[in-house]
Amino acid sequence: ATKAMIYACLAALLAGFVDAIVGGGGLIQAPAMFILFPSFSVPRIIGTNRFASFMGTAVAAWQYSRKVTIPWRTVLYGGIGAGAMSFLGARFSSLVSSEVLKPLILILMVAIAVYTYFKKDLGHQEQFRVSVQLIPVYGLLVGMSCGFYNGFVGPGTGSLLVFGFVSLIGYNFLTGSAISKFINVVADVFSLIF
Repeated sequence: ATKAMIYACLAALLAGFVDAIVGGGGLIQAPAMFILFPSFSVPRIIGTNRFASFMGTAVAAWQYSRKVTIPWRTVLYGGIGAGAMSFLGARFSSLVSSEVLKPLILILMVAIAVYTYFKKDLGHQEQFRVSVQLIPVYGLLVGMSCGFYNGFVGPGTGSLLVFGFVSLIGYNFLTGSAISKFINVVADVFSLIF
């Protein structure tokens, strides 16, 4: 048990580092938890991963807020959507059997990891794809969809949020990452509440 805890801590350390840069640290930590603690239920692993994610993402959000101008209106709308849908996603996750959920989580994590790897040039410059008035609405939609995923599965939510804010709205990578950190914290809190 002690050896498993040491490996879990090392996975958490690596996941936190990756999460602070591009998001998606759960793509490292969740599989490690499934391997190290095979007797744990899926909600228990997701909840444990979510708590670690919340702590690391909150620190990263605070660091980003010191260096990047945060579009708080986008964060507000995205956070509201993410919070509500993350709670619902966590509730939905508790209704699905582990036999279905474990393979689904594996497939989703691999797909997100592959996609993230091949999209290295995303968000080099800010170029809005929607009118300024619609940015909060798109932020709400990105927050809702990623929030549900966060509550239901979780790993890779940070990367999905960055992708949404960069590719759909047109924020640059740095601003998209900063927005994503705040919204991810809100989503983590609401799924943890469940």
